[in-house]
Amino acid sequence: MWKIPFTFFIILTAVISGLLFWQWDAYSKEMEQPADIELASQKVSIKTNSDTLIITQKLSGLTGNKQFTFALPSGVITWQCILEDGSECEQQEEKVTSLRADSKGNIQLQITLPVRPNEKAFLFNQWLASFSNVQVTDTKVELIDSTKRNGTWVMGIPLIGSNKLDFIDYYVFEGQLAHPSLYWQASPLVQNEIDGKLMVYSEQQGSLSQSFNSIQQISNRPHVTIVITNQLQEGNGNGLIITRPDIQPDMLEKKLIYSLLKLKFNNLPMEQTWLVDLHVSLLLNSESQIPKSNQMIQELKLKLSEEELESYLQIFLSQEIRYSAKKLDEILVNVTGKTTSFFELNKEEDTSLTPLYFLEKRNISVEEKIQKNLHIIYIEDQKLFPFVDTLSALGFQVKVLSDNETLLLSKGLNSYRFYVNQNIFIYNEEDYGLLENPLTKINNTIYIDYQWLTSLFKIQIDEDENTVYLKELTE
Repeated sequence: MWKIPFTFFIILTAVISGLLFWQWDAYSKEMEQPADIELASQKVSIKTNSDTLIITQKLSGLTGNKQFTFALPSGVITWQCILEDGSECEQQEEKVTSLRADSKGNIQLQITLPVRPNEKAFLFNQWLASFSNVQVTDTKVELIDSTKRNGTWVMGIPLIGSNKLDFIDYYVFEGQLAHPSLYWQASPLVQNEIDGKLMVYSEQQGSLSQSFNSIQQISNRPHVTIVITNQLQEGNGNGLIITRPDIQPDMLEKKLIYSLLKLKFNNLPMEQTWLVDLHVSLLLNSESQIPKSNQMIQELKLKLSEEELESYLQIFLSQEIRYSAKKLDEILVNVTGKTTSFFELNKEEDTSLTPLYFLEKRNISVEEKIQKNLHIIYIEDQKLFPFVDTLSALGFQVKVLSDNETLLLSKGLNSYRFYVNQNIFIYNEEDYGLLENPLTKINNTIYIDYQWLTSLFKIQIDEDENTVYLKELTE
């Protein structure tokens, strides 16, 4: 279990500054795609001028002669469709919104984007054309720089090679993002590869002191490039983080963990995004700034064994799927072998905590009749029956008064009055005190422990491998 302190949530949200962090196409491979989605490889070349970038973008592997809708990045000065031999495609109207792949399944565009000649740094997050119904599986970028050679080029995909020649600098980047961010700054940066999926660029040699051990324990993570610089304000792009040199090492590492875990969730609604924070705190074994995160973690630690909790974390980290509350519950079921809806019931931050409980998988039989809508839940050593449904199935007349705290029961000549929050009940107009409250309210449902069900109502409970049997004992 990781032991790093976790006090950064409020700062983190400010640092992220409202930007969506990474549109990872590679992480969408496990998601179900519409039938008309096509897969494509992408090759890009960039040539620099003093005030422009000339970008050639080629998609391969498409259906030949099929029409594809596209959108250009903002700020484009000029664009044109070009053929394999470099000549222009047939005349295109200025407002054209779709292009036809050639007979080999290729589409090739050339785009001109402006840059300011005297800029100290710039960042492009959207600098390539986007094609509808196309999933780019891999991107290779060749960059030829003849005008900005004293600076440093960085992308949101790995740098696989570079070479400084007499008149040009040559870079090759390759990865799985369809729209990796592109960054340049005039002053040089020192490159530090932490591992194959984490590259850090900083302005001074040795400015990076942390080892990112926690990051490296997250398997199946995407490539991340970090730029530590004063030349551009902090922000996030596609596969790229820009942060300042004065950021604390542990803060940077935690920011990365948050960002990486955020990728594991499937477009959570705003009221459910706190589930990311919950898992960061759980993984780091640390206090959260969100009260419900702490409550949920306490429930998991209380109701699961150390081995079960560790197994939950390992599965959460290793699976290449997008999580929802339902998917998190599936991990708990896998680990414990018991059915639960813990995360689904608690997925909204502003609702009160529903404790972790498990559902009985076996059939429930009442008076020799299977009750399909009756369920038993387990909380630690307690076996709880839904009070109203169970007693109704046993033939009692049950009425819940308007305060939702008082219950009236009757059967034959016997009558009962129970109070949800009191250790007393009234039987045939006589008061009886109990050592503990037999009733428990969970998620607006009132339950009774099986021991009180048997002792107060003379109910016999038998069990076998497939069924739990309830029947009223006759005098």
